[in-house]
Amino acid sequence: MICYLFVVLCIIEFVKKRYFNALMFFFFLFLEGFQIIPMDIITLGFFSGYSGDAALLIFFILLIIRGKYWMNNSIKNTLFSKTIFLFLFILSLNMLYGLAKGYSFGDVFKGARLYLFLPGFLMFTEIPLPVFIRVFRVLIIITFFQSLLFLLQVVTGVTLLQGPKELFMDDIQYTRFYNLPKLLDFSMAICLFWFPFKLSKLIRFIFIGVFALTIIAPLHRSYIIMWFVVLALYSFFYNNSSKKVLYFLAISTVAFILSTLELIRNRFSDALDQIAVLTTVYTSGKVEETGTFAYRVAHLLERLSYINSQSLGWFFGIGLLDEKSPEVASLPLKIGLPDPITGGIVKVYTPDLVWSLLILTMGYVGAIFYMAIFINIFRKYSKNIKSIEISKVIFILVLLPILLSFASNTLLNPIFFIPVFILILIIEKMKFNNGVLTQK
Repeated sequence: MICYLFVVLCIIEFVKKRYFNALMFFFFLFLEGFQIIPMDIITLGFFSGYSGDAALLIFFILLIIRGKYWMNNSIKNTLFSKTIFLFLFILSLNMLYGLAKGYSFGDVFKGARLYLFLPGFLMFTEIPLPVFIRVFRVLIIITFFQSLLFLLQVVTGVTLLQGPKELFMDDIQYTRFYNLPKLLDFSMAICLFWFPFKLSKLIRFIFIGVFALTIIAPLHRSYIIMWFVVLALYSFFYNNSSKKVLYFLAISTVAFILSTLELIRNRFSDALDQIAVLTTVYTSGKVEETGTFAYRVAHLLERLSYINSQSLGWFFGIGLLDEKSPEVASLPLKIGLPDPITGGIVKVYTPDLVWSLLILTMGYVGAIFYMAIFINIFRKYSKNIKSIEISKVIFILVLLPILLSFASNTLLNPIFFIPVFILILIIEKMKFNNGVLTQK
């Protein structure tokens, strides 16, 4: 009943314009109870086993109540919103295509629900700037304490946060936890380039240090490398020549220190071995181990081959489907993660790769229009002179999941794009506030 209670409270607070309270209820559901309360408890008595669906329900109800007001906002005329609405048109066609093929409405809706958060930016158009700052402060503090709990997991080996299960690696005698704080990247980028707190530099460095350790602790090779890459690209795009050298030396020094640690060195040694395995993938089509780069390449190639063989596959893919849909069982796909329920493989969903899921369910056309949203955001908002600190945050948050698209599905996750949309709204609102960001 927690979900229904928080949905009602959020809507009441929002309508009464007590936006801070409303947004805290929303983000509690959106961020899965801040990973503290088990999902089974949060969703007890709810129609879905995922609290994010309650957050989506809030948006749809508020859209009915406040939609007319939201659509009168000037944000709807920006290229940012136009690309979202254009993708939603493609999404609607895809949903109709699925229904025409005989897919159930429930399965099509479940397949589309990640994308249905895209128009969620409208909900935030009426929020005053100071409220955003208050909410960000609270969310960053929550993420800081989540990060401390995450690091405590690594030390004790005891699971403290809700989320994906841990994996013990015998070869390096280390437990890798996958339940990272949901807003870790967002909080790290904010603290590096903006930090909307009236606190000392020491506190800021403590926040950055804890977030950095949390990024490194799972020993996710691609994740660590891409953080170094985006920081290097940041130093190239935003700094003068002398500062570029300083940033390069600092990044190189940290990378060198990390490379001397045995745990990390072993992980990257394994990564080099996987490059050689790609030859076997292309010649035999067989993959010995899931979770590797070779596996991801084979996973994508198999799905591209399948939709290329289907009528209208280039436009719609297979259509939007939930993994549990009966139609999924008949798909002739052989590469995927083991499914402990069916004893087969997971054919549609994958946590390791954006492109397989996106192209398989949305086709090439849908994938292109989806990527157009974030390419336009990157082009327009990563170099905004009046709000350069926020632009730097957007630069990091958009570029990182794009670079990680062969190792993570973050680019499709509303937990990635909703905070980015809020940052864009802050920039747009500042245009009508003479470029001033009011903080209270």
